[in-house]
Amino acid sequence: MSVTRRNTAAWLLLGPSTAVLVLLFVVPIGYVLVLSVTDPRLALAHYQRIFTVPLYTRVLVNTFLTSLVVTALCLVLGYPVAYVMARRGGWVGTVLLTIVAMTFWTGFLVRTYAWLVILGSKGPVVSAYQALGLGPAPQLLFTTFSSTLGMTHILLPYMILALYAVMKKIDANHLKAAASLGARPAAAFREVFLPLSLPGVVNGSLLVFVSCLGFFFLAMLPLILASIAALFLVAPILIVVPMSFSTAISFQFPPPAYWIGYYQKFFTSEEWLEPALNSVIIAGGAMAFTMLLVVPAAFGYVRYRFRGKALVNLLIMSPLIVPHVVSALAYYGFLGRAKLTGTYLGVIVAHGVLAVPVAFLVITATLKGFDRNLERAAMSSGAGPFRTFWYVTLPVLRPGMLVGALFAFLSSFNEAVVALFIAGRGATTLPKKMYESIRLESDPVIAVVSTLLVGAVVLGVLVPVVMRRRPIDAA
Repeated sequence: MSVTRRNTAAWLLLGPSTAVLVLLFVVPIGYVLVLSVTDPRLALAHYQRIFTVPLYTRVLVNTFLTSLVVTALCLVLGYPVAYVMARRGGWVGTVLLTIVAMTFWTGFLVRTYAWLVILGSKGPVVSAYQALGLGPAPQLLFTTFSSTLGMTHILLPYMILALYAVMKKIDANHLKAAASLGARPAAAFREVFLPLSLPGVVNGSLLVFVSCLGFFFLAMLPLILASIAALFLVAPILIVVPMSFSTAISFQFPPPAYWIGYYQKFFTSEEWLEPALNSVIIAGGAMAFTMLLVVPAAFGYVRYRFRGKALVNLLIMSPLIVPHVVSALAYYGFLGRAKLTGTYLGVIVAHGVLAVPVAFLVITATLKGFDRNLERAAMSSGAGPFRTFWYVTLPVLRPGMLVGALFAFLSSFNEAVVALFIAGRGATTLPKKMYESIRLESDPVIAVVSTLLVGAVVLGVLVPVVMRRRPIDAA
């Protein structure tokens, strides 16, 4: 195939997704940037106020300092977890990967609610403080400490996954070669493994920072540190489960007694069931929209060489790079002018675009691992391109596509920031309802919703694990 034909085929597959991302992501972000220097007239007054108004300056400095601290904490906690996941096989690596994935896909509102319970005036930390006879417990919520702790818990999975992606590709023979030359484990780690893992450190640190806006000395030290970090990730989420059966009307742990009354209230209350149904409809629509864009784009990106490939990759990844609050503000202005705020279509479009990077990463990884000799063998036996795709390519790639679709669904179902800006009353989602309930009512039904969401995420994470372990018959 000539270079011109390859470029044409690639852009035919990539064209729809790139056009949609430019129109529905780049343009809204650009609209906000233009608005920042033209409203109410062309000037830099808004930027000047950031550095001249003490309140804005203080908030900006606090944001950067907190982001630096959170990034450092995530790196310290995440490195041993990623190392153990990458270097140890068997059930240890699988359990850690499952915990990280479960935490990653559990909505930040669920995790925020868990920390509200833990650090609240009736939570386990205050109870333990009083039980030890240490006097009145200090104020824990709504402090720099609680903000830093909560942000570290929310962003730690991003750091772990970024590190793991790089560490998994490091050839173990490098360490064996260093050991055969007389290097001690600590020296081999410092001189070989650590330099090779630095790209993951940089990627993870940048990802965590933007989102915020030596382990070899003992043989068991990486595993111990990884276990502590994994416990830090999963324990707060699991606290919401007994809370959902509590009789308390406020955030209290441990529960004074148990019942299922709040489950009955959830399943009989239109106030909660309507947002839940809205979330399912919107997530399903966003998943379909995302897959229509991502599947052909992934084939074009992986199977063809063409000019501008790095730029296309940056464009597709941009919804993951830009903070959601910036995207939410952009969609609020852009979709508002199109009269799509407060509608299913508006939220589906926004969530579908934001889910593109996640589904794209999963499907391109699946395509890169596909042996194209299977297609060549089928076509040499007389099968045409369509029959080859339907009977050979699709059955092998189906698990990866299903995982990509599942992740796109979960990404939309758990998304709260954009929904707060554009969903309105007509398309209120479950995370939006949870946020309003936490902020205004402290409704105990939140624990029930959180438990159901955690259960859905656990199921969603276990399905890919099971599918990955099942042998796939490509013939």
